[in-house]
Amino acid sequence: MEMSEDSKYPKVYTVFWTTSKAENSYGWSLVTARDWRGEKVASTCGGGYDMTGTVLADILKVAFPDRVKALAAKVPKADEVVESWSDASELRHAVYVNKDGEVFLEGGTGIRTMQNIARKHMDVMVYKAEPGKGVSVLTLIDVRPGEWVERGS
Repeated sequence: MEMSEDSKYPKVYTVFWTTSKAENSYGWSLVTARDWRGEKVASTCGGGYDMTGTVLADILKVAFPDRVKALAAKVPKADEVVESWSDASELRHAVYVNKDGEVFLEGGTGIRTMQNIARKHMDVMVYKAEPGKGVSVLTLIDVRPGEWVERGS
């Protein structure tokens, strides 16, 4: 699914928690994110890690691909010393760059980590609301100067 990087309005995704009924994964937890058109944007299954964080990482790659790619330059090198719990440490544990320069976000490190990386390094605010059991709403807002447009503008 292709999204416009220059969209000036909040991107809203609904995240659903369900249980698999499939024969090979019966009983597993499923987390699926759908955009405002109802199209599936990201999903994960299993358990034992932050599944909402994993889905958020995948949403960020779809919604802001250029900004995710730009994270490669910010990740500390393996031999670089960084302070624990610093921005650099957070990037080192949650952003991976392969030898071809492709960037991967490790959402299993937690939704808070993904929210922090989005805010501090991508200029994207991520708000999470839980209107009901098994449903979350993630709203992504571009906070780069000049990017926000009020309704009716």
